[in-house]
Order: sequence, then structure tokens, then C-alpha cells
Amino acid sequence: MRKSNNERNNKREQSSLSRSSIENKEKLSKTKETDEYLQEESRDIVSGAEIDMFNQQVDILRNDVDRLEARVDRLTDVNSQS
Repeated sequence: MRKSNNERNNKREQSSLSRSSIENKEKLSKTKETDEYLQEESRDIVSGAEIDMFNQQVDILRNDVDRLEARVDRLTDVNSQS
């Protein structure tokens, strides 16, 4: 039996898709390994949890500075009225 051109083309496309799928999985695996290395080993990239913690600490510091500024303003006003 002779295979039609459509059948041969379908087989080629399936084979090509399979290769692409394998290549994509390999790239994804390498990407995950690279991400892990950059976060855990070299510490060039911080994790999302570390960013969240940093942002919380910045918010706390900002609030502390605002309160300190308000206190300095009150003390300055009291001293200037005397």
C-alpha cells in the first residue's frame, strides 16, 4: 500500500511536534536550573518571599520616619512658641 502525501505530511508534522515538545521541556528544565542557581547558589536574584519581606520592612521604616518627623515638628513648634 502506498501512503498518501497527506499521511506522510501528518507523520512529519507529528514528528516535528514531538521534537519541539522535547526541546521545550529541555529548555524549561534548563531555565528552572538557572533560576535555582541564581536564587540559591549565587544569590544574584532574590526570591519573591525576600522581596515581600523587604517591602514590609520599607513600609515599617517609612511609617517610623513619618512619626519621627511629626514628633520633631511638634517639638519645634513648642520650642518656637516659648
